Amino acid sequence: MVHRGHITLWLDETTLSQWYYQGPRSAGGLFLYSEQCIQAALSLKAVFRLAFRQTQGLIQSILDVMKMELQVPSYTQPLRRPGNELHAVELTANAISDADMAEPLVAADPIARLGGEGAYGQVKVYDELETRGIEPVIPPRSNAVIWTDEAEDVLIHPRNKALMQIECVGSAEWKRQVGYHRRSKAETGMFRWKATFGDRLSTRLLANQQAEARVKASCLN
Repeated sequence: MVHRGHITLWLDETTLSQWYYQGPRSAGGLFLYSEQCIQAALSLKAVFRLAFRQTQGLIQSILDVMKMELQVPSYTQPLRRPGNELHAVELTANAISDADMAEPLVAADPIARLGGEGAYGQVKVYDELETRGIEPVIPPRSNAVIWTDEAEDVLIHPRNKALMQIECVGSAEWKRQVGYHRRSKAETGMFRWKATFGDRLSTRLLANQQAEARVKASCLN
């Protein structure tokens, strides 16, 4: 029982060896700390749900225990340096729809199938998936109708195929056959997110919120 309260926390050697910024210098861009350093700071902040000042203190205490003589980023530094961008993590304003984000999400990493809710069932999404050779697993809306061409002929299209299959076996059985419920893993991931970090972001500006979301996603991985 005593060991359950024991915490061992350190920074890895790769981060420590690249603590300071070593990239090209530009006018007005006098960075002191590296992306790895800022990423580590933001990760500690997210996992322990700390304010920026508390994060600075935690990093200082870790470096003291490790007997590392490194400068600690000011609590204002992570706000200006959001860290490296991670793949397939996008946070947008409310005005941006799910379908609008399909293209940048599938462009992030090569995938064979896309499972998405009915909001993704738009022409632009299907066109993007076809261009990239990605199989769509998108349930048509309850009021969906067969798509036809200008001559009123039925189009050979994944959405029409899904509609015809649903008409034969029903929506629930179609979802089972095509493996649609695998997308529930994404919902499980969001549950883990909220259980670990809470259901609110700590920053206010969209750019900072996007950086915060990417860091927290990295921590979950």
